[in-house]
Amino acid sequence: MSSARVSVLSAGISADRDRWNAIGGRIDAYYTAEYASVFSDVEGGLGYAYLVEDPWGNQILYPFVRRDLTKLDHIGREGQGLFDIVTPYGYGGPAYVGAASRRDEMMSGFRRSFSHYCSREGIVSEFVRYHPLIRNYLYESGDVDIAVIRTTIVMTPATDEQIIMSRLPSKTRNMVRRATNAGVTVRFTLSPDDEELKTFIRLYSDTMNRRHAEDYYLFPAAMIEQMFERMSGSIALFTAHATDGSPVSSAIILHGGPFIHYHLSGSDPAQMPPGTNNLLLVKAAAWGASMGATEFHLGGGYSEGDSLFKFKASMSSERGEFAIGRVIHDPVNYRRFAKVAADRLGPTSASAEGFFPAYRAGR
Repeated sequence: MSSARVSVLSAGISADRDRWNAIGGRIDAYYTAEYASVFSDVEGGLGYAYLVEDPWGNQILYPFVRRDLTKLDHIGREGQGLFDIVTPYGYGGPAYVGAASRRDEMMSGFRRSFSHYCSREGIVSEFVRYHPLIRNYLYESGDVDIAVIRTTIVMTPATDEQIIMSRLPSKTRNMVRRATNAGVTVRFTLSPDDEELKTFIRLYSDTMNRRHAEDYYLFPAAMIEQMFERMSGSIALFTAHATDGSPVSSAIILHGGPFIHYHLSGSDPAQMPPGTNNLLLVKAAAWGASMGATEFHLGGGYSEGDSLFKFKASMSSERGEFAIGRVIHDPVNYRRFAKVAADRLGPTSASAEGFFPAYRAGR
């Protein structure tokens, strides 16, 4: 790594965003500065990217959110000058772009360099959400505690909807036809108006409440609006309408590099004809192909094998793996803060059940 150049880019600086997006935009929407900027608020910090470039044009880009530990009530002033980092909601981790022959050496050097950066900057811990399609956890350093925690579903887009239909299981094809025969129509827009955004927010919020989702997933309306304001060209809104024209299902689809993602979605099952969501995904897959995408990531379930997973699995037999990574950069302060959290929450707290970082358990 002695010949490599290292830069720490800020999502809040225009020139840094340009450098960041010149690389991240070719990888995926999750690797753009705009995405990090929007979701840094969700994670409670500021968006950055660690960029490593060697003289031969090989690069590693790692977006992350840096969180100030003084903002945790039970740590307060004890956390002065100390932080932790996390991948913005979704997927990420260090992504290598370049010649395969240089990847392992670059990644090994990246980890050493990044560990030194974390030590200098007072980073106590690091939580990584790896990208299921890039599968970048496979070339991560041995210094990272890695676990594959979820199976995800992947579709292959095609501009011809009949090709997409031919790849579906027969039962799923019948569901799509049922929705079509019931008069369901699907429309998409790259620039939703206020009413379309309100519809999505209502359907999404109702879905999250129906599923008793954690507060973390109850994204505020302002954040949804910011996604479309800041991520123009990388985001689309698909909405399915029943025969009477009423919106019954809606989904945010992200696009970047060779990928599209079924990012956020909501529906009204009481009003939605059978097969509506299947039809919406067929339409989104066709749109993705027209945008140059070669893989459509549907994600997984809330837990392995639940009803959401089974629905997504009905669309494709292709699978991905969602892995996480954990690193403790400052063991002394990590243990100190974890003990404070455990004392506050008691022995049955999430910190005793493997929550990482332990000092954020029950926040």
